[in-house]
Amino acid sequence: MLSVPGAELSDALDELDLLVCIDLYRNETAEHADYLLPAADMLERSDYPVAWANLQPTPHVQWTDAVVVPTGERRVEWEIFCDLAVACGASPIGPTATNVLPRLNAVLARLPGGRRFTPDHLLALLLRWGRRTTLAELRANPSGLPLPATEPGSFLGVRVPSPDGLVDLAPRELLIDLGRLEASADELADPPPGTLVLIGRRQRRSHNSWMHNNPGIRQPAGNTALVHPKDAGALGITDGGRVAVRGNGRAVELPVAITEDVAPGVVSVPHGWGHDGDGLRRAGGHAGVNVNEVIGGGQAWMEPVSGQSIMVGHRVEVAPVDDREL
Repeated sequence: MLSVPGAELSDALDELDLLVCIDLYRNETAEHADYLLPAADMLERSDYPVAWANLQPTPHVQWTDAVVVPTGERRVEWEIFCDLAVACGASPIGPTATNVLPRLNAVLARLPGGRRFTPDHLLALLLRWGRRTTLAELRANPSGLPLPATEPGSFLGVRVPSPDGLVDLAPRELLIDLGRLEASADELADPPPGTLVLIGRRQRRSHNSWMHNNPGIRQPAGNTALVHPKDAGALGITDGGRVAVRGNGRAVELPVAITEDVAPGVVSVPHGWGHDGDGLRRAGGHAGVNVNEVIGGGQAWMEPVSGQSIMVGHRVEVAPVDDREL
């Protein structure tokens, strides 16, 4: 709800026949859910970072076991999805055969010893198949193990999944999109008076919206806009005052700080704020504003190659709130 552009998502979620959320706590998205299923957190489940394996310049592998047993009704996500698959009558054969594990465990539960098959057992089999390490070795080395360096000549033509085995530096999809990018550049080069280009920024203590409800982390009292002194002087903005940021037919009001840490011509506002749900009472105490409401959403603001919403580079009006009626 707070991480995508546009203000229409709330109404769209309410039109769904069924919305099921899996999360650690109630948040703005889960406020619209028919069912909220409690998931185990990072200390209540084992972990093997498969997604990052191909991004390591120095091959390294690490596995961690669960530290504590999940509390209350919290369950690891693979169990939740497996049971949902069984309830939906999914086929045990095929690419979405997520009900294999619960059916297998139902059989194992009736055998002596009551053993149970988990994804860690599957991981152990895959590691043995890869012949670089084993789950037993990773258990014995909690800090992880370095793997043999990538051999020269093992990349192009071997691991690149293209017809000729080479990296295409100018894919057709990107070349087609150059016209849109050039038009956007021309639009940004000639700014209307009283406007700046909206960009975001990450805040280490909030990490988008994830940490706002954590009582162990001191949070700022909402989000703050940053503008360059040159723009502040031209727009009549004072340091520590409040500004109205307007776009997409909407406006938000928030504090402003003047700093040379941002470039002239831009206004920087973190997204992920604007809490108003019942499940985040602490976060609601320093709610901030949802700057994504002033960003255009939908197909018109979708990056066509990746399918990612365009979150930066939006032209917005910025003015002191005393000069602008919200």
